[in-house]
Amino acid sequence: MPRTQVCALPLDLPSLTRRALVRARPSLLILLETEIWPNLIRQCAAQGIPVLMANGRISSRSFPRYRLLGAFLKKTLASVDRFLMQSESDAGRIRALGAPSDKMEITGNLKWDLPAPEQSAASLRREFGLPPEAPVFVAGSTFEGEESAVLDAWEAMRKEFPHLCLILAPRHPQRFQRVAELLAGRRLTHARRSRPAGQIQEVLLLDTLGDLRRAYGAGTLCFVGGSLVSRGGQNVLEPAAAGRPVLFGPRTENFADASRALVEAGAGFRIDSAAALLPAALRLLRDPDECEAAGRRGSALVAANRGATRRTAERILAYLPASRS
Repeated sequence: MPRTQVCALPLDLPSLTRRALVRARPSLLILLETEIWPNLIRQCAAQGIPVLMANGRISSRSFPRYRLLGAFLKKTLASVDRFLMQSESDAGRIRALGAPSDKMEITGNLKWDLPAPEQSAASLRREFGLPPEAPVFVAGSTFEGEESAVLDAWEAMRKEFPHLCLILAPRHPQRFQRVAELLAGRRLTHARRSRPAGQIQEVLLLDTLGDLRRAYGAGTLCFVGGSLVSRGGQNVLEPAAAGRPVLFGPRTENFADASRALVEAGAGFRIDSAAALLPAALRLLRDPDECEAAGRRGSALVAANRGATRRTAERILAYLPASRS
């Protein structure tokens, strides 16, 4: 397998991007989602390097800001060879910004291509040190302010479900210690994933990287953060792929189509405020059959939408020199 070299791009200035491209000599530039770098794109066009936008996305929130760039952005987008967009709405927005219609196609969202769980919930609970029979509430990718809302709801849930455990996973590693101090300030018995300490009876602070998707599989129901604050939401598809019902707030611009699809399928549950988290979670906990059915609907929806990776890879290969020889 060819060696993969990872390096940072220079600032998007003409002289710097020109020298970087001469030195790297790429066969193709692939821009992901909303990574639009005008000088890099134009220098690629000048040097005959094809440019593709893969998993392309223009959110409704960012669209007005892009429109302010007017003719400048339209000229930049004209230098892109192919736009592989997540959805019709994303394609419509980037077309309105000046992207040529004849260079565009819908290949789907790569984030739907999540694998089905390889471990059972029981196996994952053993691994995470959770009681095998207790219900588990997973709050993933939380931001400042959301942990307090989650803890308020969880402590209220425990009055009716005293054995309910919580897995709390802050979005950013630099906040792990701060959230640990928040738990200590509430005098909650908690363990940290980075420091295994036997069976957990209350809270597991997920202070490691790469464990969240599997932690969702250990849960009974899940909340995805970044959605009660102005962050545009985080990946609502990970708990759905694990077969768990998904709760999220009103701010899901980054996953607008996915969150809408989950709600329409009866697998996702949008709440309009932090105060609504408690009644929404209790409704699912009180009805285990519906909770499991919602999880099954979510996993079926993810399975039905897989395939974007293959479609995107096929288009990319068509632009590589070896594919055309």
